[in-house]
Amino acid sequence: MQIYHYSPGTGEYLKTSIAQIDPLESETQGEDVFLIPACATEIAPPDPGANKAVVFESGAWSEVDDYRGEWYLATGEKIEIIDLGISPPAGATDSPPLPSLDDVKASKITEVKAVAQSKVNNIIPQGWRQLNSLARSIELEKLARVGTITAAEQTEMDALQAKWDRIKAIRTASDVIESEIDALTTKEAVEGYDISGSTHWPE
Repeated sequence: MQIYHYSPGTGEYLKTSIAQIDPLESETQGEDVFLIPACATEIAPPDPGANKAVVFESGAWSEVDDYRGEWYLATGEKIEIIDLGISPPAGATDSPPLPSLDDVKASKITEVKAVAQSKVNNIIPQGWRQLNSLARSIELEKLARVGTITAAEQTEMDALQAKWDRIKAIRTASDVIESEIDALTTKEAVEGYDISGSTHWPE
């Protein structure tokens, strides 16, 4: 015999199982007697309709609203419904709103900054190495100004300066690319902008 289990808290239908026979009562009564645990019934639940759940209450099944999940207002605000019997606000949908043009631009510009930072890190890793390189550049420039810089130090300074010039060029390219993206007028154009393939990046 099938029995139907429901939540002890809400009465919501949970699952179907096969009832076990009570051997002692069956022997006493001379027929099969089934064990029905708490929060279970022999009464089969109906199939729920759309956005409905079935609950067992007062010895019978009934339908209640079931809008559990995430809902979105026209403003983009997300609302989460976790209980039965609660309806979403008028006009809410279960699909997030499409991003605006400004949202798409902001996301793309974030990608640009990430690509630029990656290129910078390939020259001088971010963190203490950049700080050390900057400090060394300042130190060498001071030596050059007073005329006490050695040939080896001059070579070192030139190499560091070349790195900083390249980093500056990357930052400039990033600014140009961000400006181009900001000037685009459709989401399709923004999404299709090839950041890595841009010719603005220094070779």
